[in-house]
Amino acid sequence: MSNNSGTPTIEKVALYTGNYYIRVDAVDGKWYDYKTNPDNLMTYSAFSESDENSFGEKFSHYKTKWCTQGTNVKFVIANDYSLCISDTLVQDAGNPFGNIDTHGNINSDSKYNANIRFMWNRHTNKVSRAYVAAASDEGRKFLVLKANKTIQNESGHAINNNEVVFQDTQNWLYERTIKVQPGTLVKLYACYPDLDETKAQHFRGKYSNDFTKDVTAVQILGGNDNKWYTMRIVYDFKTNRLMGAWVPDQNIDGNFEINADVMVIRQHQEDATCITFADEQSTLAEVKTVYGVIRFNRWTLNNRSTSDHEVLPVQNQKSIYERALYFISFPFDVHLSDVFGFGTYGTHWVISEYNGLRRAQRGYFEEDCYTEDCTNWDYIWDPSNFTLRANQGYLLSLDLDLMKHDNTSFWAHDIQQVELFFPSYANVETIAQTSYTMPALGKEYECTINHSTGNNDSDRDRTVKDSFWRCIGVPSFADYNSTLTDGTNAITWQPQNGDIPFLYEWNVSDNSLMVRAASKYKFRPTYAYLVQNGQQIHWSAVNTKPSSIIARQRTEAERNYEWKIALLSGGNQEDQTFLRITDNENVTTAFDFNQDLAKEFNYGRGDIYTLIGYERAAANSMPCSDETTIIPLGLNIEQAGDYTISMPEGVENIGITLVDNETSIHTNLSAGQEYTLTLNKGICENRLFIEVSPIQQSTTDLEYTTEDTREQTTRKMLIDGILYLIRDGVIYDAQGHRL
Repeated sequence: MSNNSGTPTIEKVALYTGNYYIRVDAVDGKWYDYKTNPDNLMTYSAFSESDENSFGEKFSHYKTKWCTQGTNVKFVIANDYSLCISDTLVQDAGNPFGNIDTHGNINSDSKYNANIRFMWNRHTNKVSRAYVAAASDEGRKFLVLKANKTIQNESGHAINNNEVVFQDTQNWLYERTIKVQPGTLVKLYACYPDLDETKAQHFRGKYSNDFTKDVTAVQILGGNDNKWYTMRIVYDFKTNRLMGAWVPDQNIDGNFEINADVMVIRQHQEDATCITFADEQSTLAEVKTVYGVIRFNRWTLNNRSTSDHEVLPVQNQKSIYERALYFISFPFDVHLSDVFGFGTYGTHWVISEYNGLRRAQRGYFEEDCYTEDCTNWDYIWDPSNFTLRANQGYLLSLDLDLMKHDNTSFWAHDIQQVELFFPSYANVETIAQTSYTMPALGKEYECTINHSTGNNDSDRDRTVKDSFWRCIGVPSFADYNSTLTDGTNAITWQPQNGDIPFLYEWNVSDNSLMVRAASKYKFRPTYAYLVQNGQQIHWSAVNTKPSSIIARQRTEAERNYEWKIALLSGGNQEDQTFLRITDNENVTTAFDFNQDLAKEFNYGRGDIYTLIGYERAAANSMPCSDETTIIPLGLNIEQAGDYTISMPEGVENIGITLVDNETSIHTNLSAGQEYTLTLNKGICENRLFIEVSPIQQSTTDLEYTTEDTREQTTRKMLIDGILYLIRDGVIYDAQGHRL
């Protein structure tokens, strides 16, 4: 196209956003089938083209492949519109390793077999290659970390020549755990194909026995003391990323300027390796990247013994949910495209995000589940532009079928574990015992959908059930198990001022949700929790006194009582519900967002809950009263049989009585009594009630109801379809309100 003067012009120019491909015989699609074969796709790496990749050539896209003798490794880069958008690389400049002939074929000698990183820089259009020999022969020094002073192995023994050969952990990840002192400098080199270090590729540093003259050597740990620190050294050959990360194994006492990465490791559903401090003034400063690491054991994933690899007895096996699903969170932002480790995203593992906004705007109607996915979890299929936000919870799912113990292509080199690395997007700088406030949710998270007609279809009213849901994480690296103490008190991170009275914890054994009271809950770093809470949530490190009793009176001025009621079958707990009586001004007899918690049914097991009007509540907060409070109790029974209701942790200064209006039996739960009844499958909501005695200032003023007390029997009456309760001559409605 040209303008009126005849000068050529170009219109509708846009940045290319499609795929880039490698044309090379070493990959599955080879030279011509590059568009249709996924093995020909080039992978983008933000790290590799950034200033963080400060040593060696920068590149934006890579492809890594194991190539044997005779393989043709000549390559060129293509896109959706062009067969070649780069030069074609046959031999490396000067052919320094003598490994490739003039046609691009690897020489016919097994010593030339190599893991090859094919690289392309989208800014300079340069193409290049890097090589690492097979890890099967450590004597070849295929990949070596060399230090300027003594380093130790994990057992604390000095390592010869201050050199350690890496171990292959799959997917072109190499690692070693060592102990070093502050100020340690390292180089990283690969001897390919010869053993001569003078000819080696140096991925960090350069050849010289004098570290002081090598300004490109890398300091992996700062500070100025003489202590030994455990460091996990990981090299990702794909992206040329070298991580020298401190693994927390001791308290931080004072201000430690680490000048290094930090690695927080969690294995399966176990506690993460948390950072602890000697006191609240201590800090970990000059922190670079923090890596959240999720580790998976080959035999644990497959329910097999680690000794003889036989299938574990049924009673020792972990459920498929415990092995395949992981609620995760990190106290820093993570670009999903930066996550690296085993397998392929979208194939071996995938991330899901809880969509509380869609739940509020669409409503969670059971009939929708027959036509669409209504779990409210969204798979993130495109990781390129997605960020795992700090302190927000996500679901990590594994494809166990691709990770079977006898899949030697996955468990290559007989490795025993694999890992995923979640790096912080930016340097964390300082880690300390500081406070943090999670932002409130907007009005758009409040559901306004009500399709109820008032004719026994209360589930059609979603205004309570589907409002203000979100999945959160813990904004901290320390938990209840920390050694930080103040007298007899433990230090733990908790929401303040009752910001989260109750929460849902995922039960790994059967993929259910278990309601918990936050007042004494052990919030675990790197884990996630489902809450119905739209307000700001304030977190800080607090003193927590251990107690065997949940219910307690804080002060005479501000009374706050809390207890749980459990449903058991065959001696095993099926479910639990919580009750709270408080002076909190935000608590009413109606359903209160941020104070009460809507019930989420767990199908396949029994449910217990209370009723607030017709709303089913997993946790029920009520204002303090000087009169007897009556609370309807509901059950959802999946299998007919005998069930027991109990209050397992007791209660102080308050009387709790379970009333069965069908049998007129009163059970004093607060005195440790239990009540067993036979139930049919289905919903039971008009039979059982909880009576809460007027709150007294001391236990000596309480008069507990016993099973033998009949003069105080609660009667129920149905008038014009409305349920009323009569006790001691006083009439109450079904929600316990005195009339």
